[in-house]
Amino acid sequence: MENFQYTSHQLNINLSEKDAKSAKGAEIIKQSIEKVMTQYASAGWEFDSQISIPITVSPGCLGGLTGAKAAQIDVPVLVFRRRVQGKDFV
Repeated sequence: MENFQYTSHQLNINLSEKDAKSAKGAEIIKQSIEKVMTQYASAGWEFDSQISIPITVSPGCLGGLTGAKAAQIDVPVLVFRRRVQGKDFV
């Protein structure tokens, strides 16, 4: 049986509203993902999957006073794995 070690990387790409709606934004996103994947590949990791983790963001102190409600966001995460020889994981 093959054993794998897993790690993850949260994608955090900042775009202006203008860039987000343009081809420039798509290119920035593409380059950011390629950079992360190349970094992990050069360290011996292979891409396994992309998942979105739902996170509830509570309003801060001032938001609570003004009636702001909790918001839910999806955080994109890239999952990488690499083979591990001679180790048993439970």
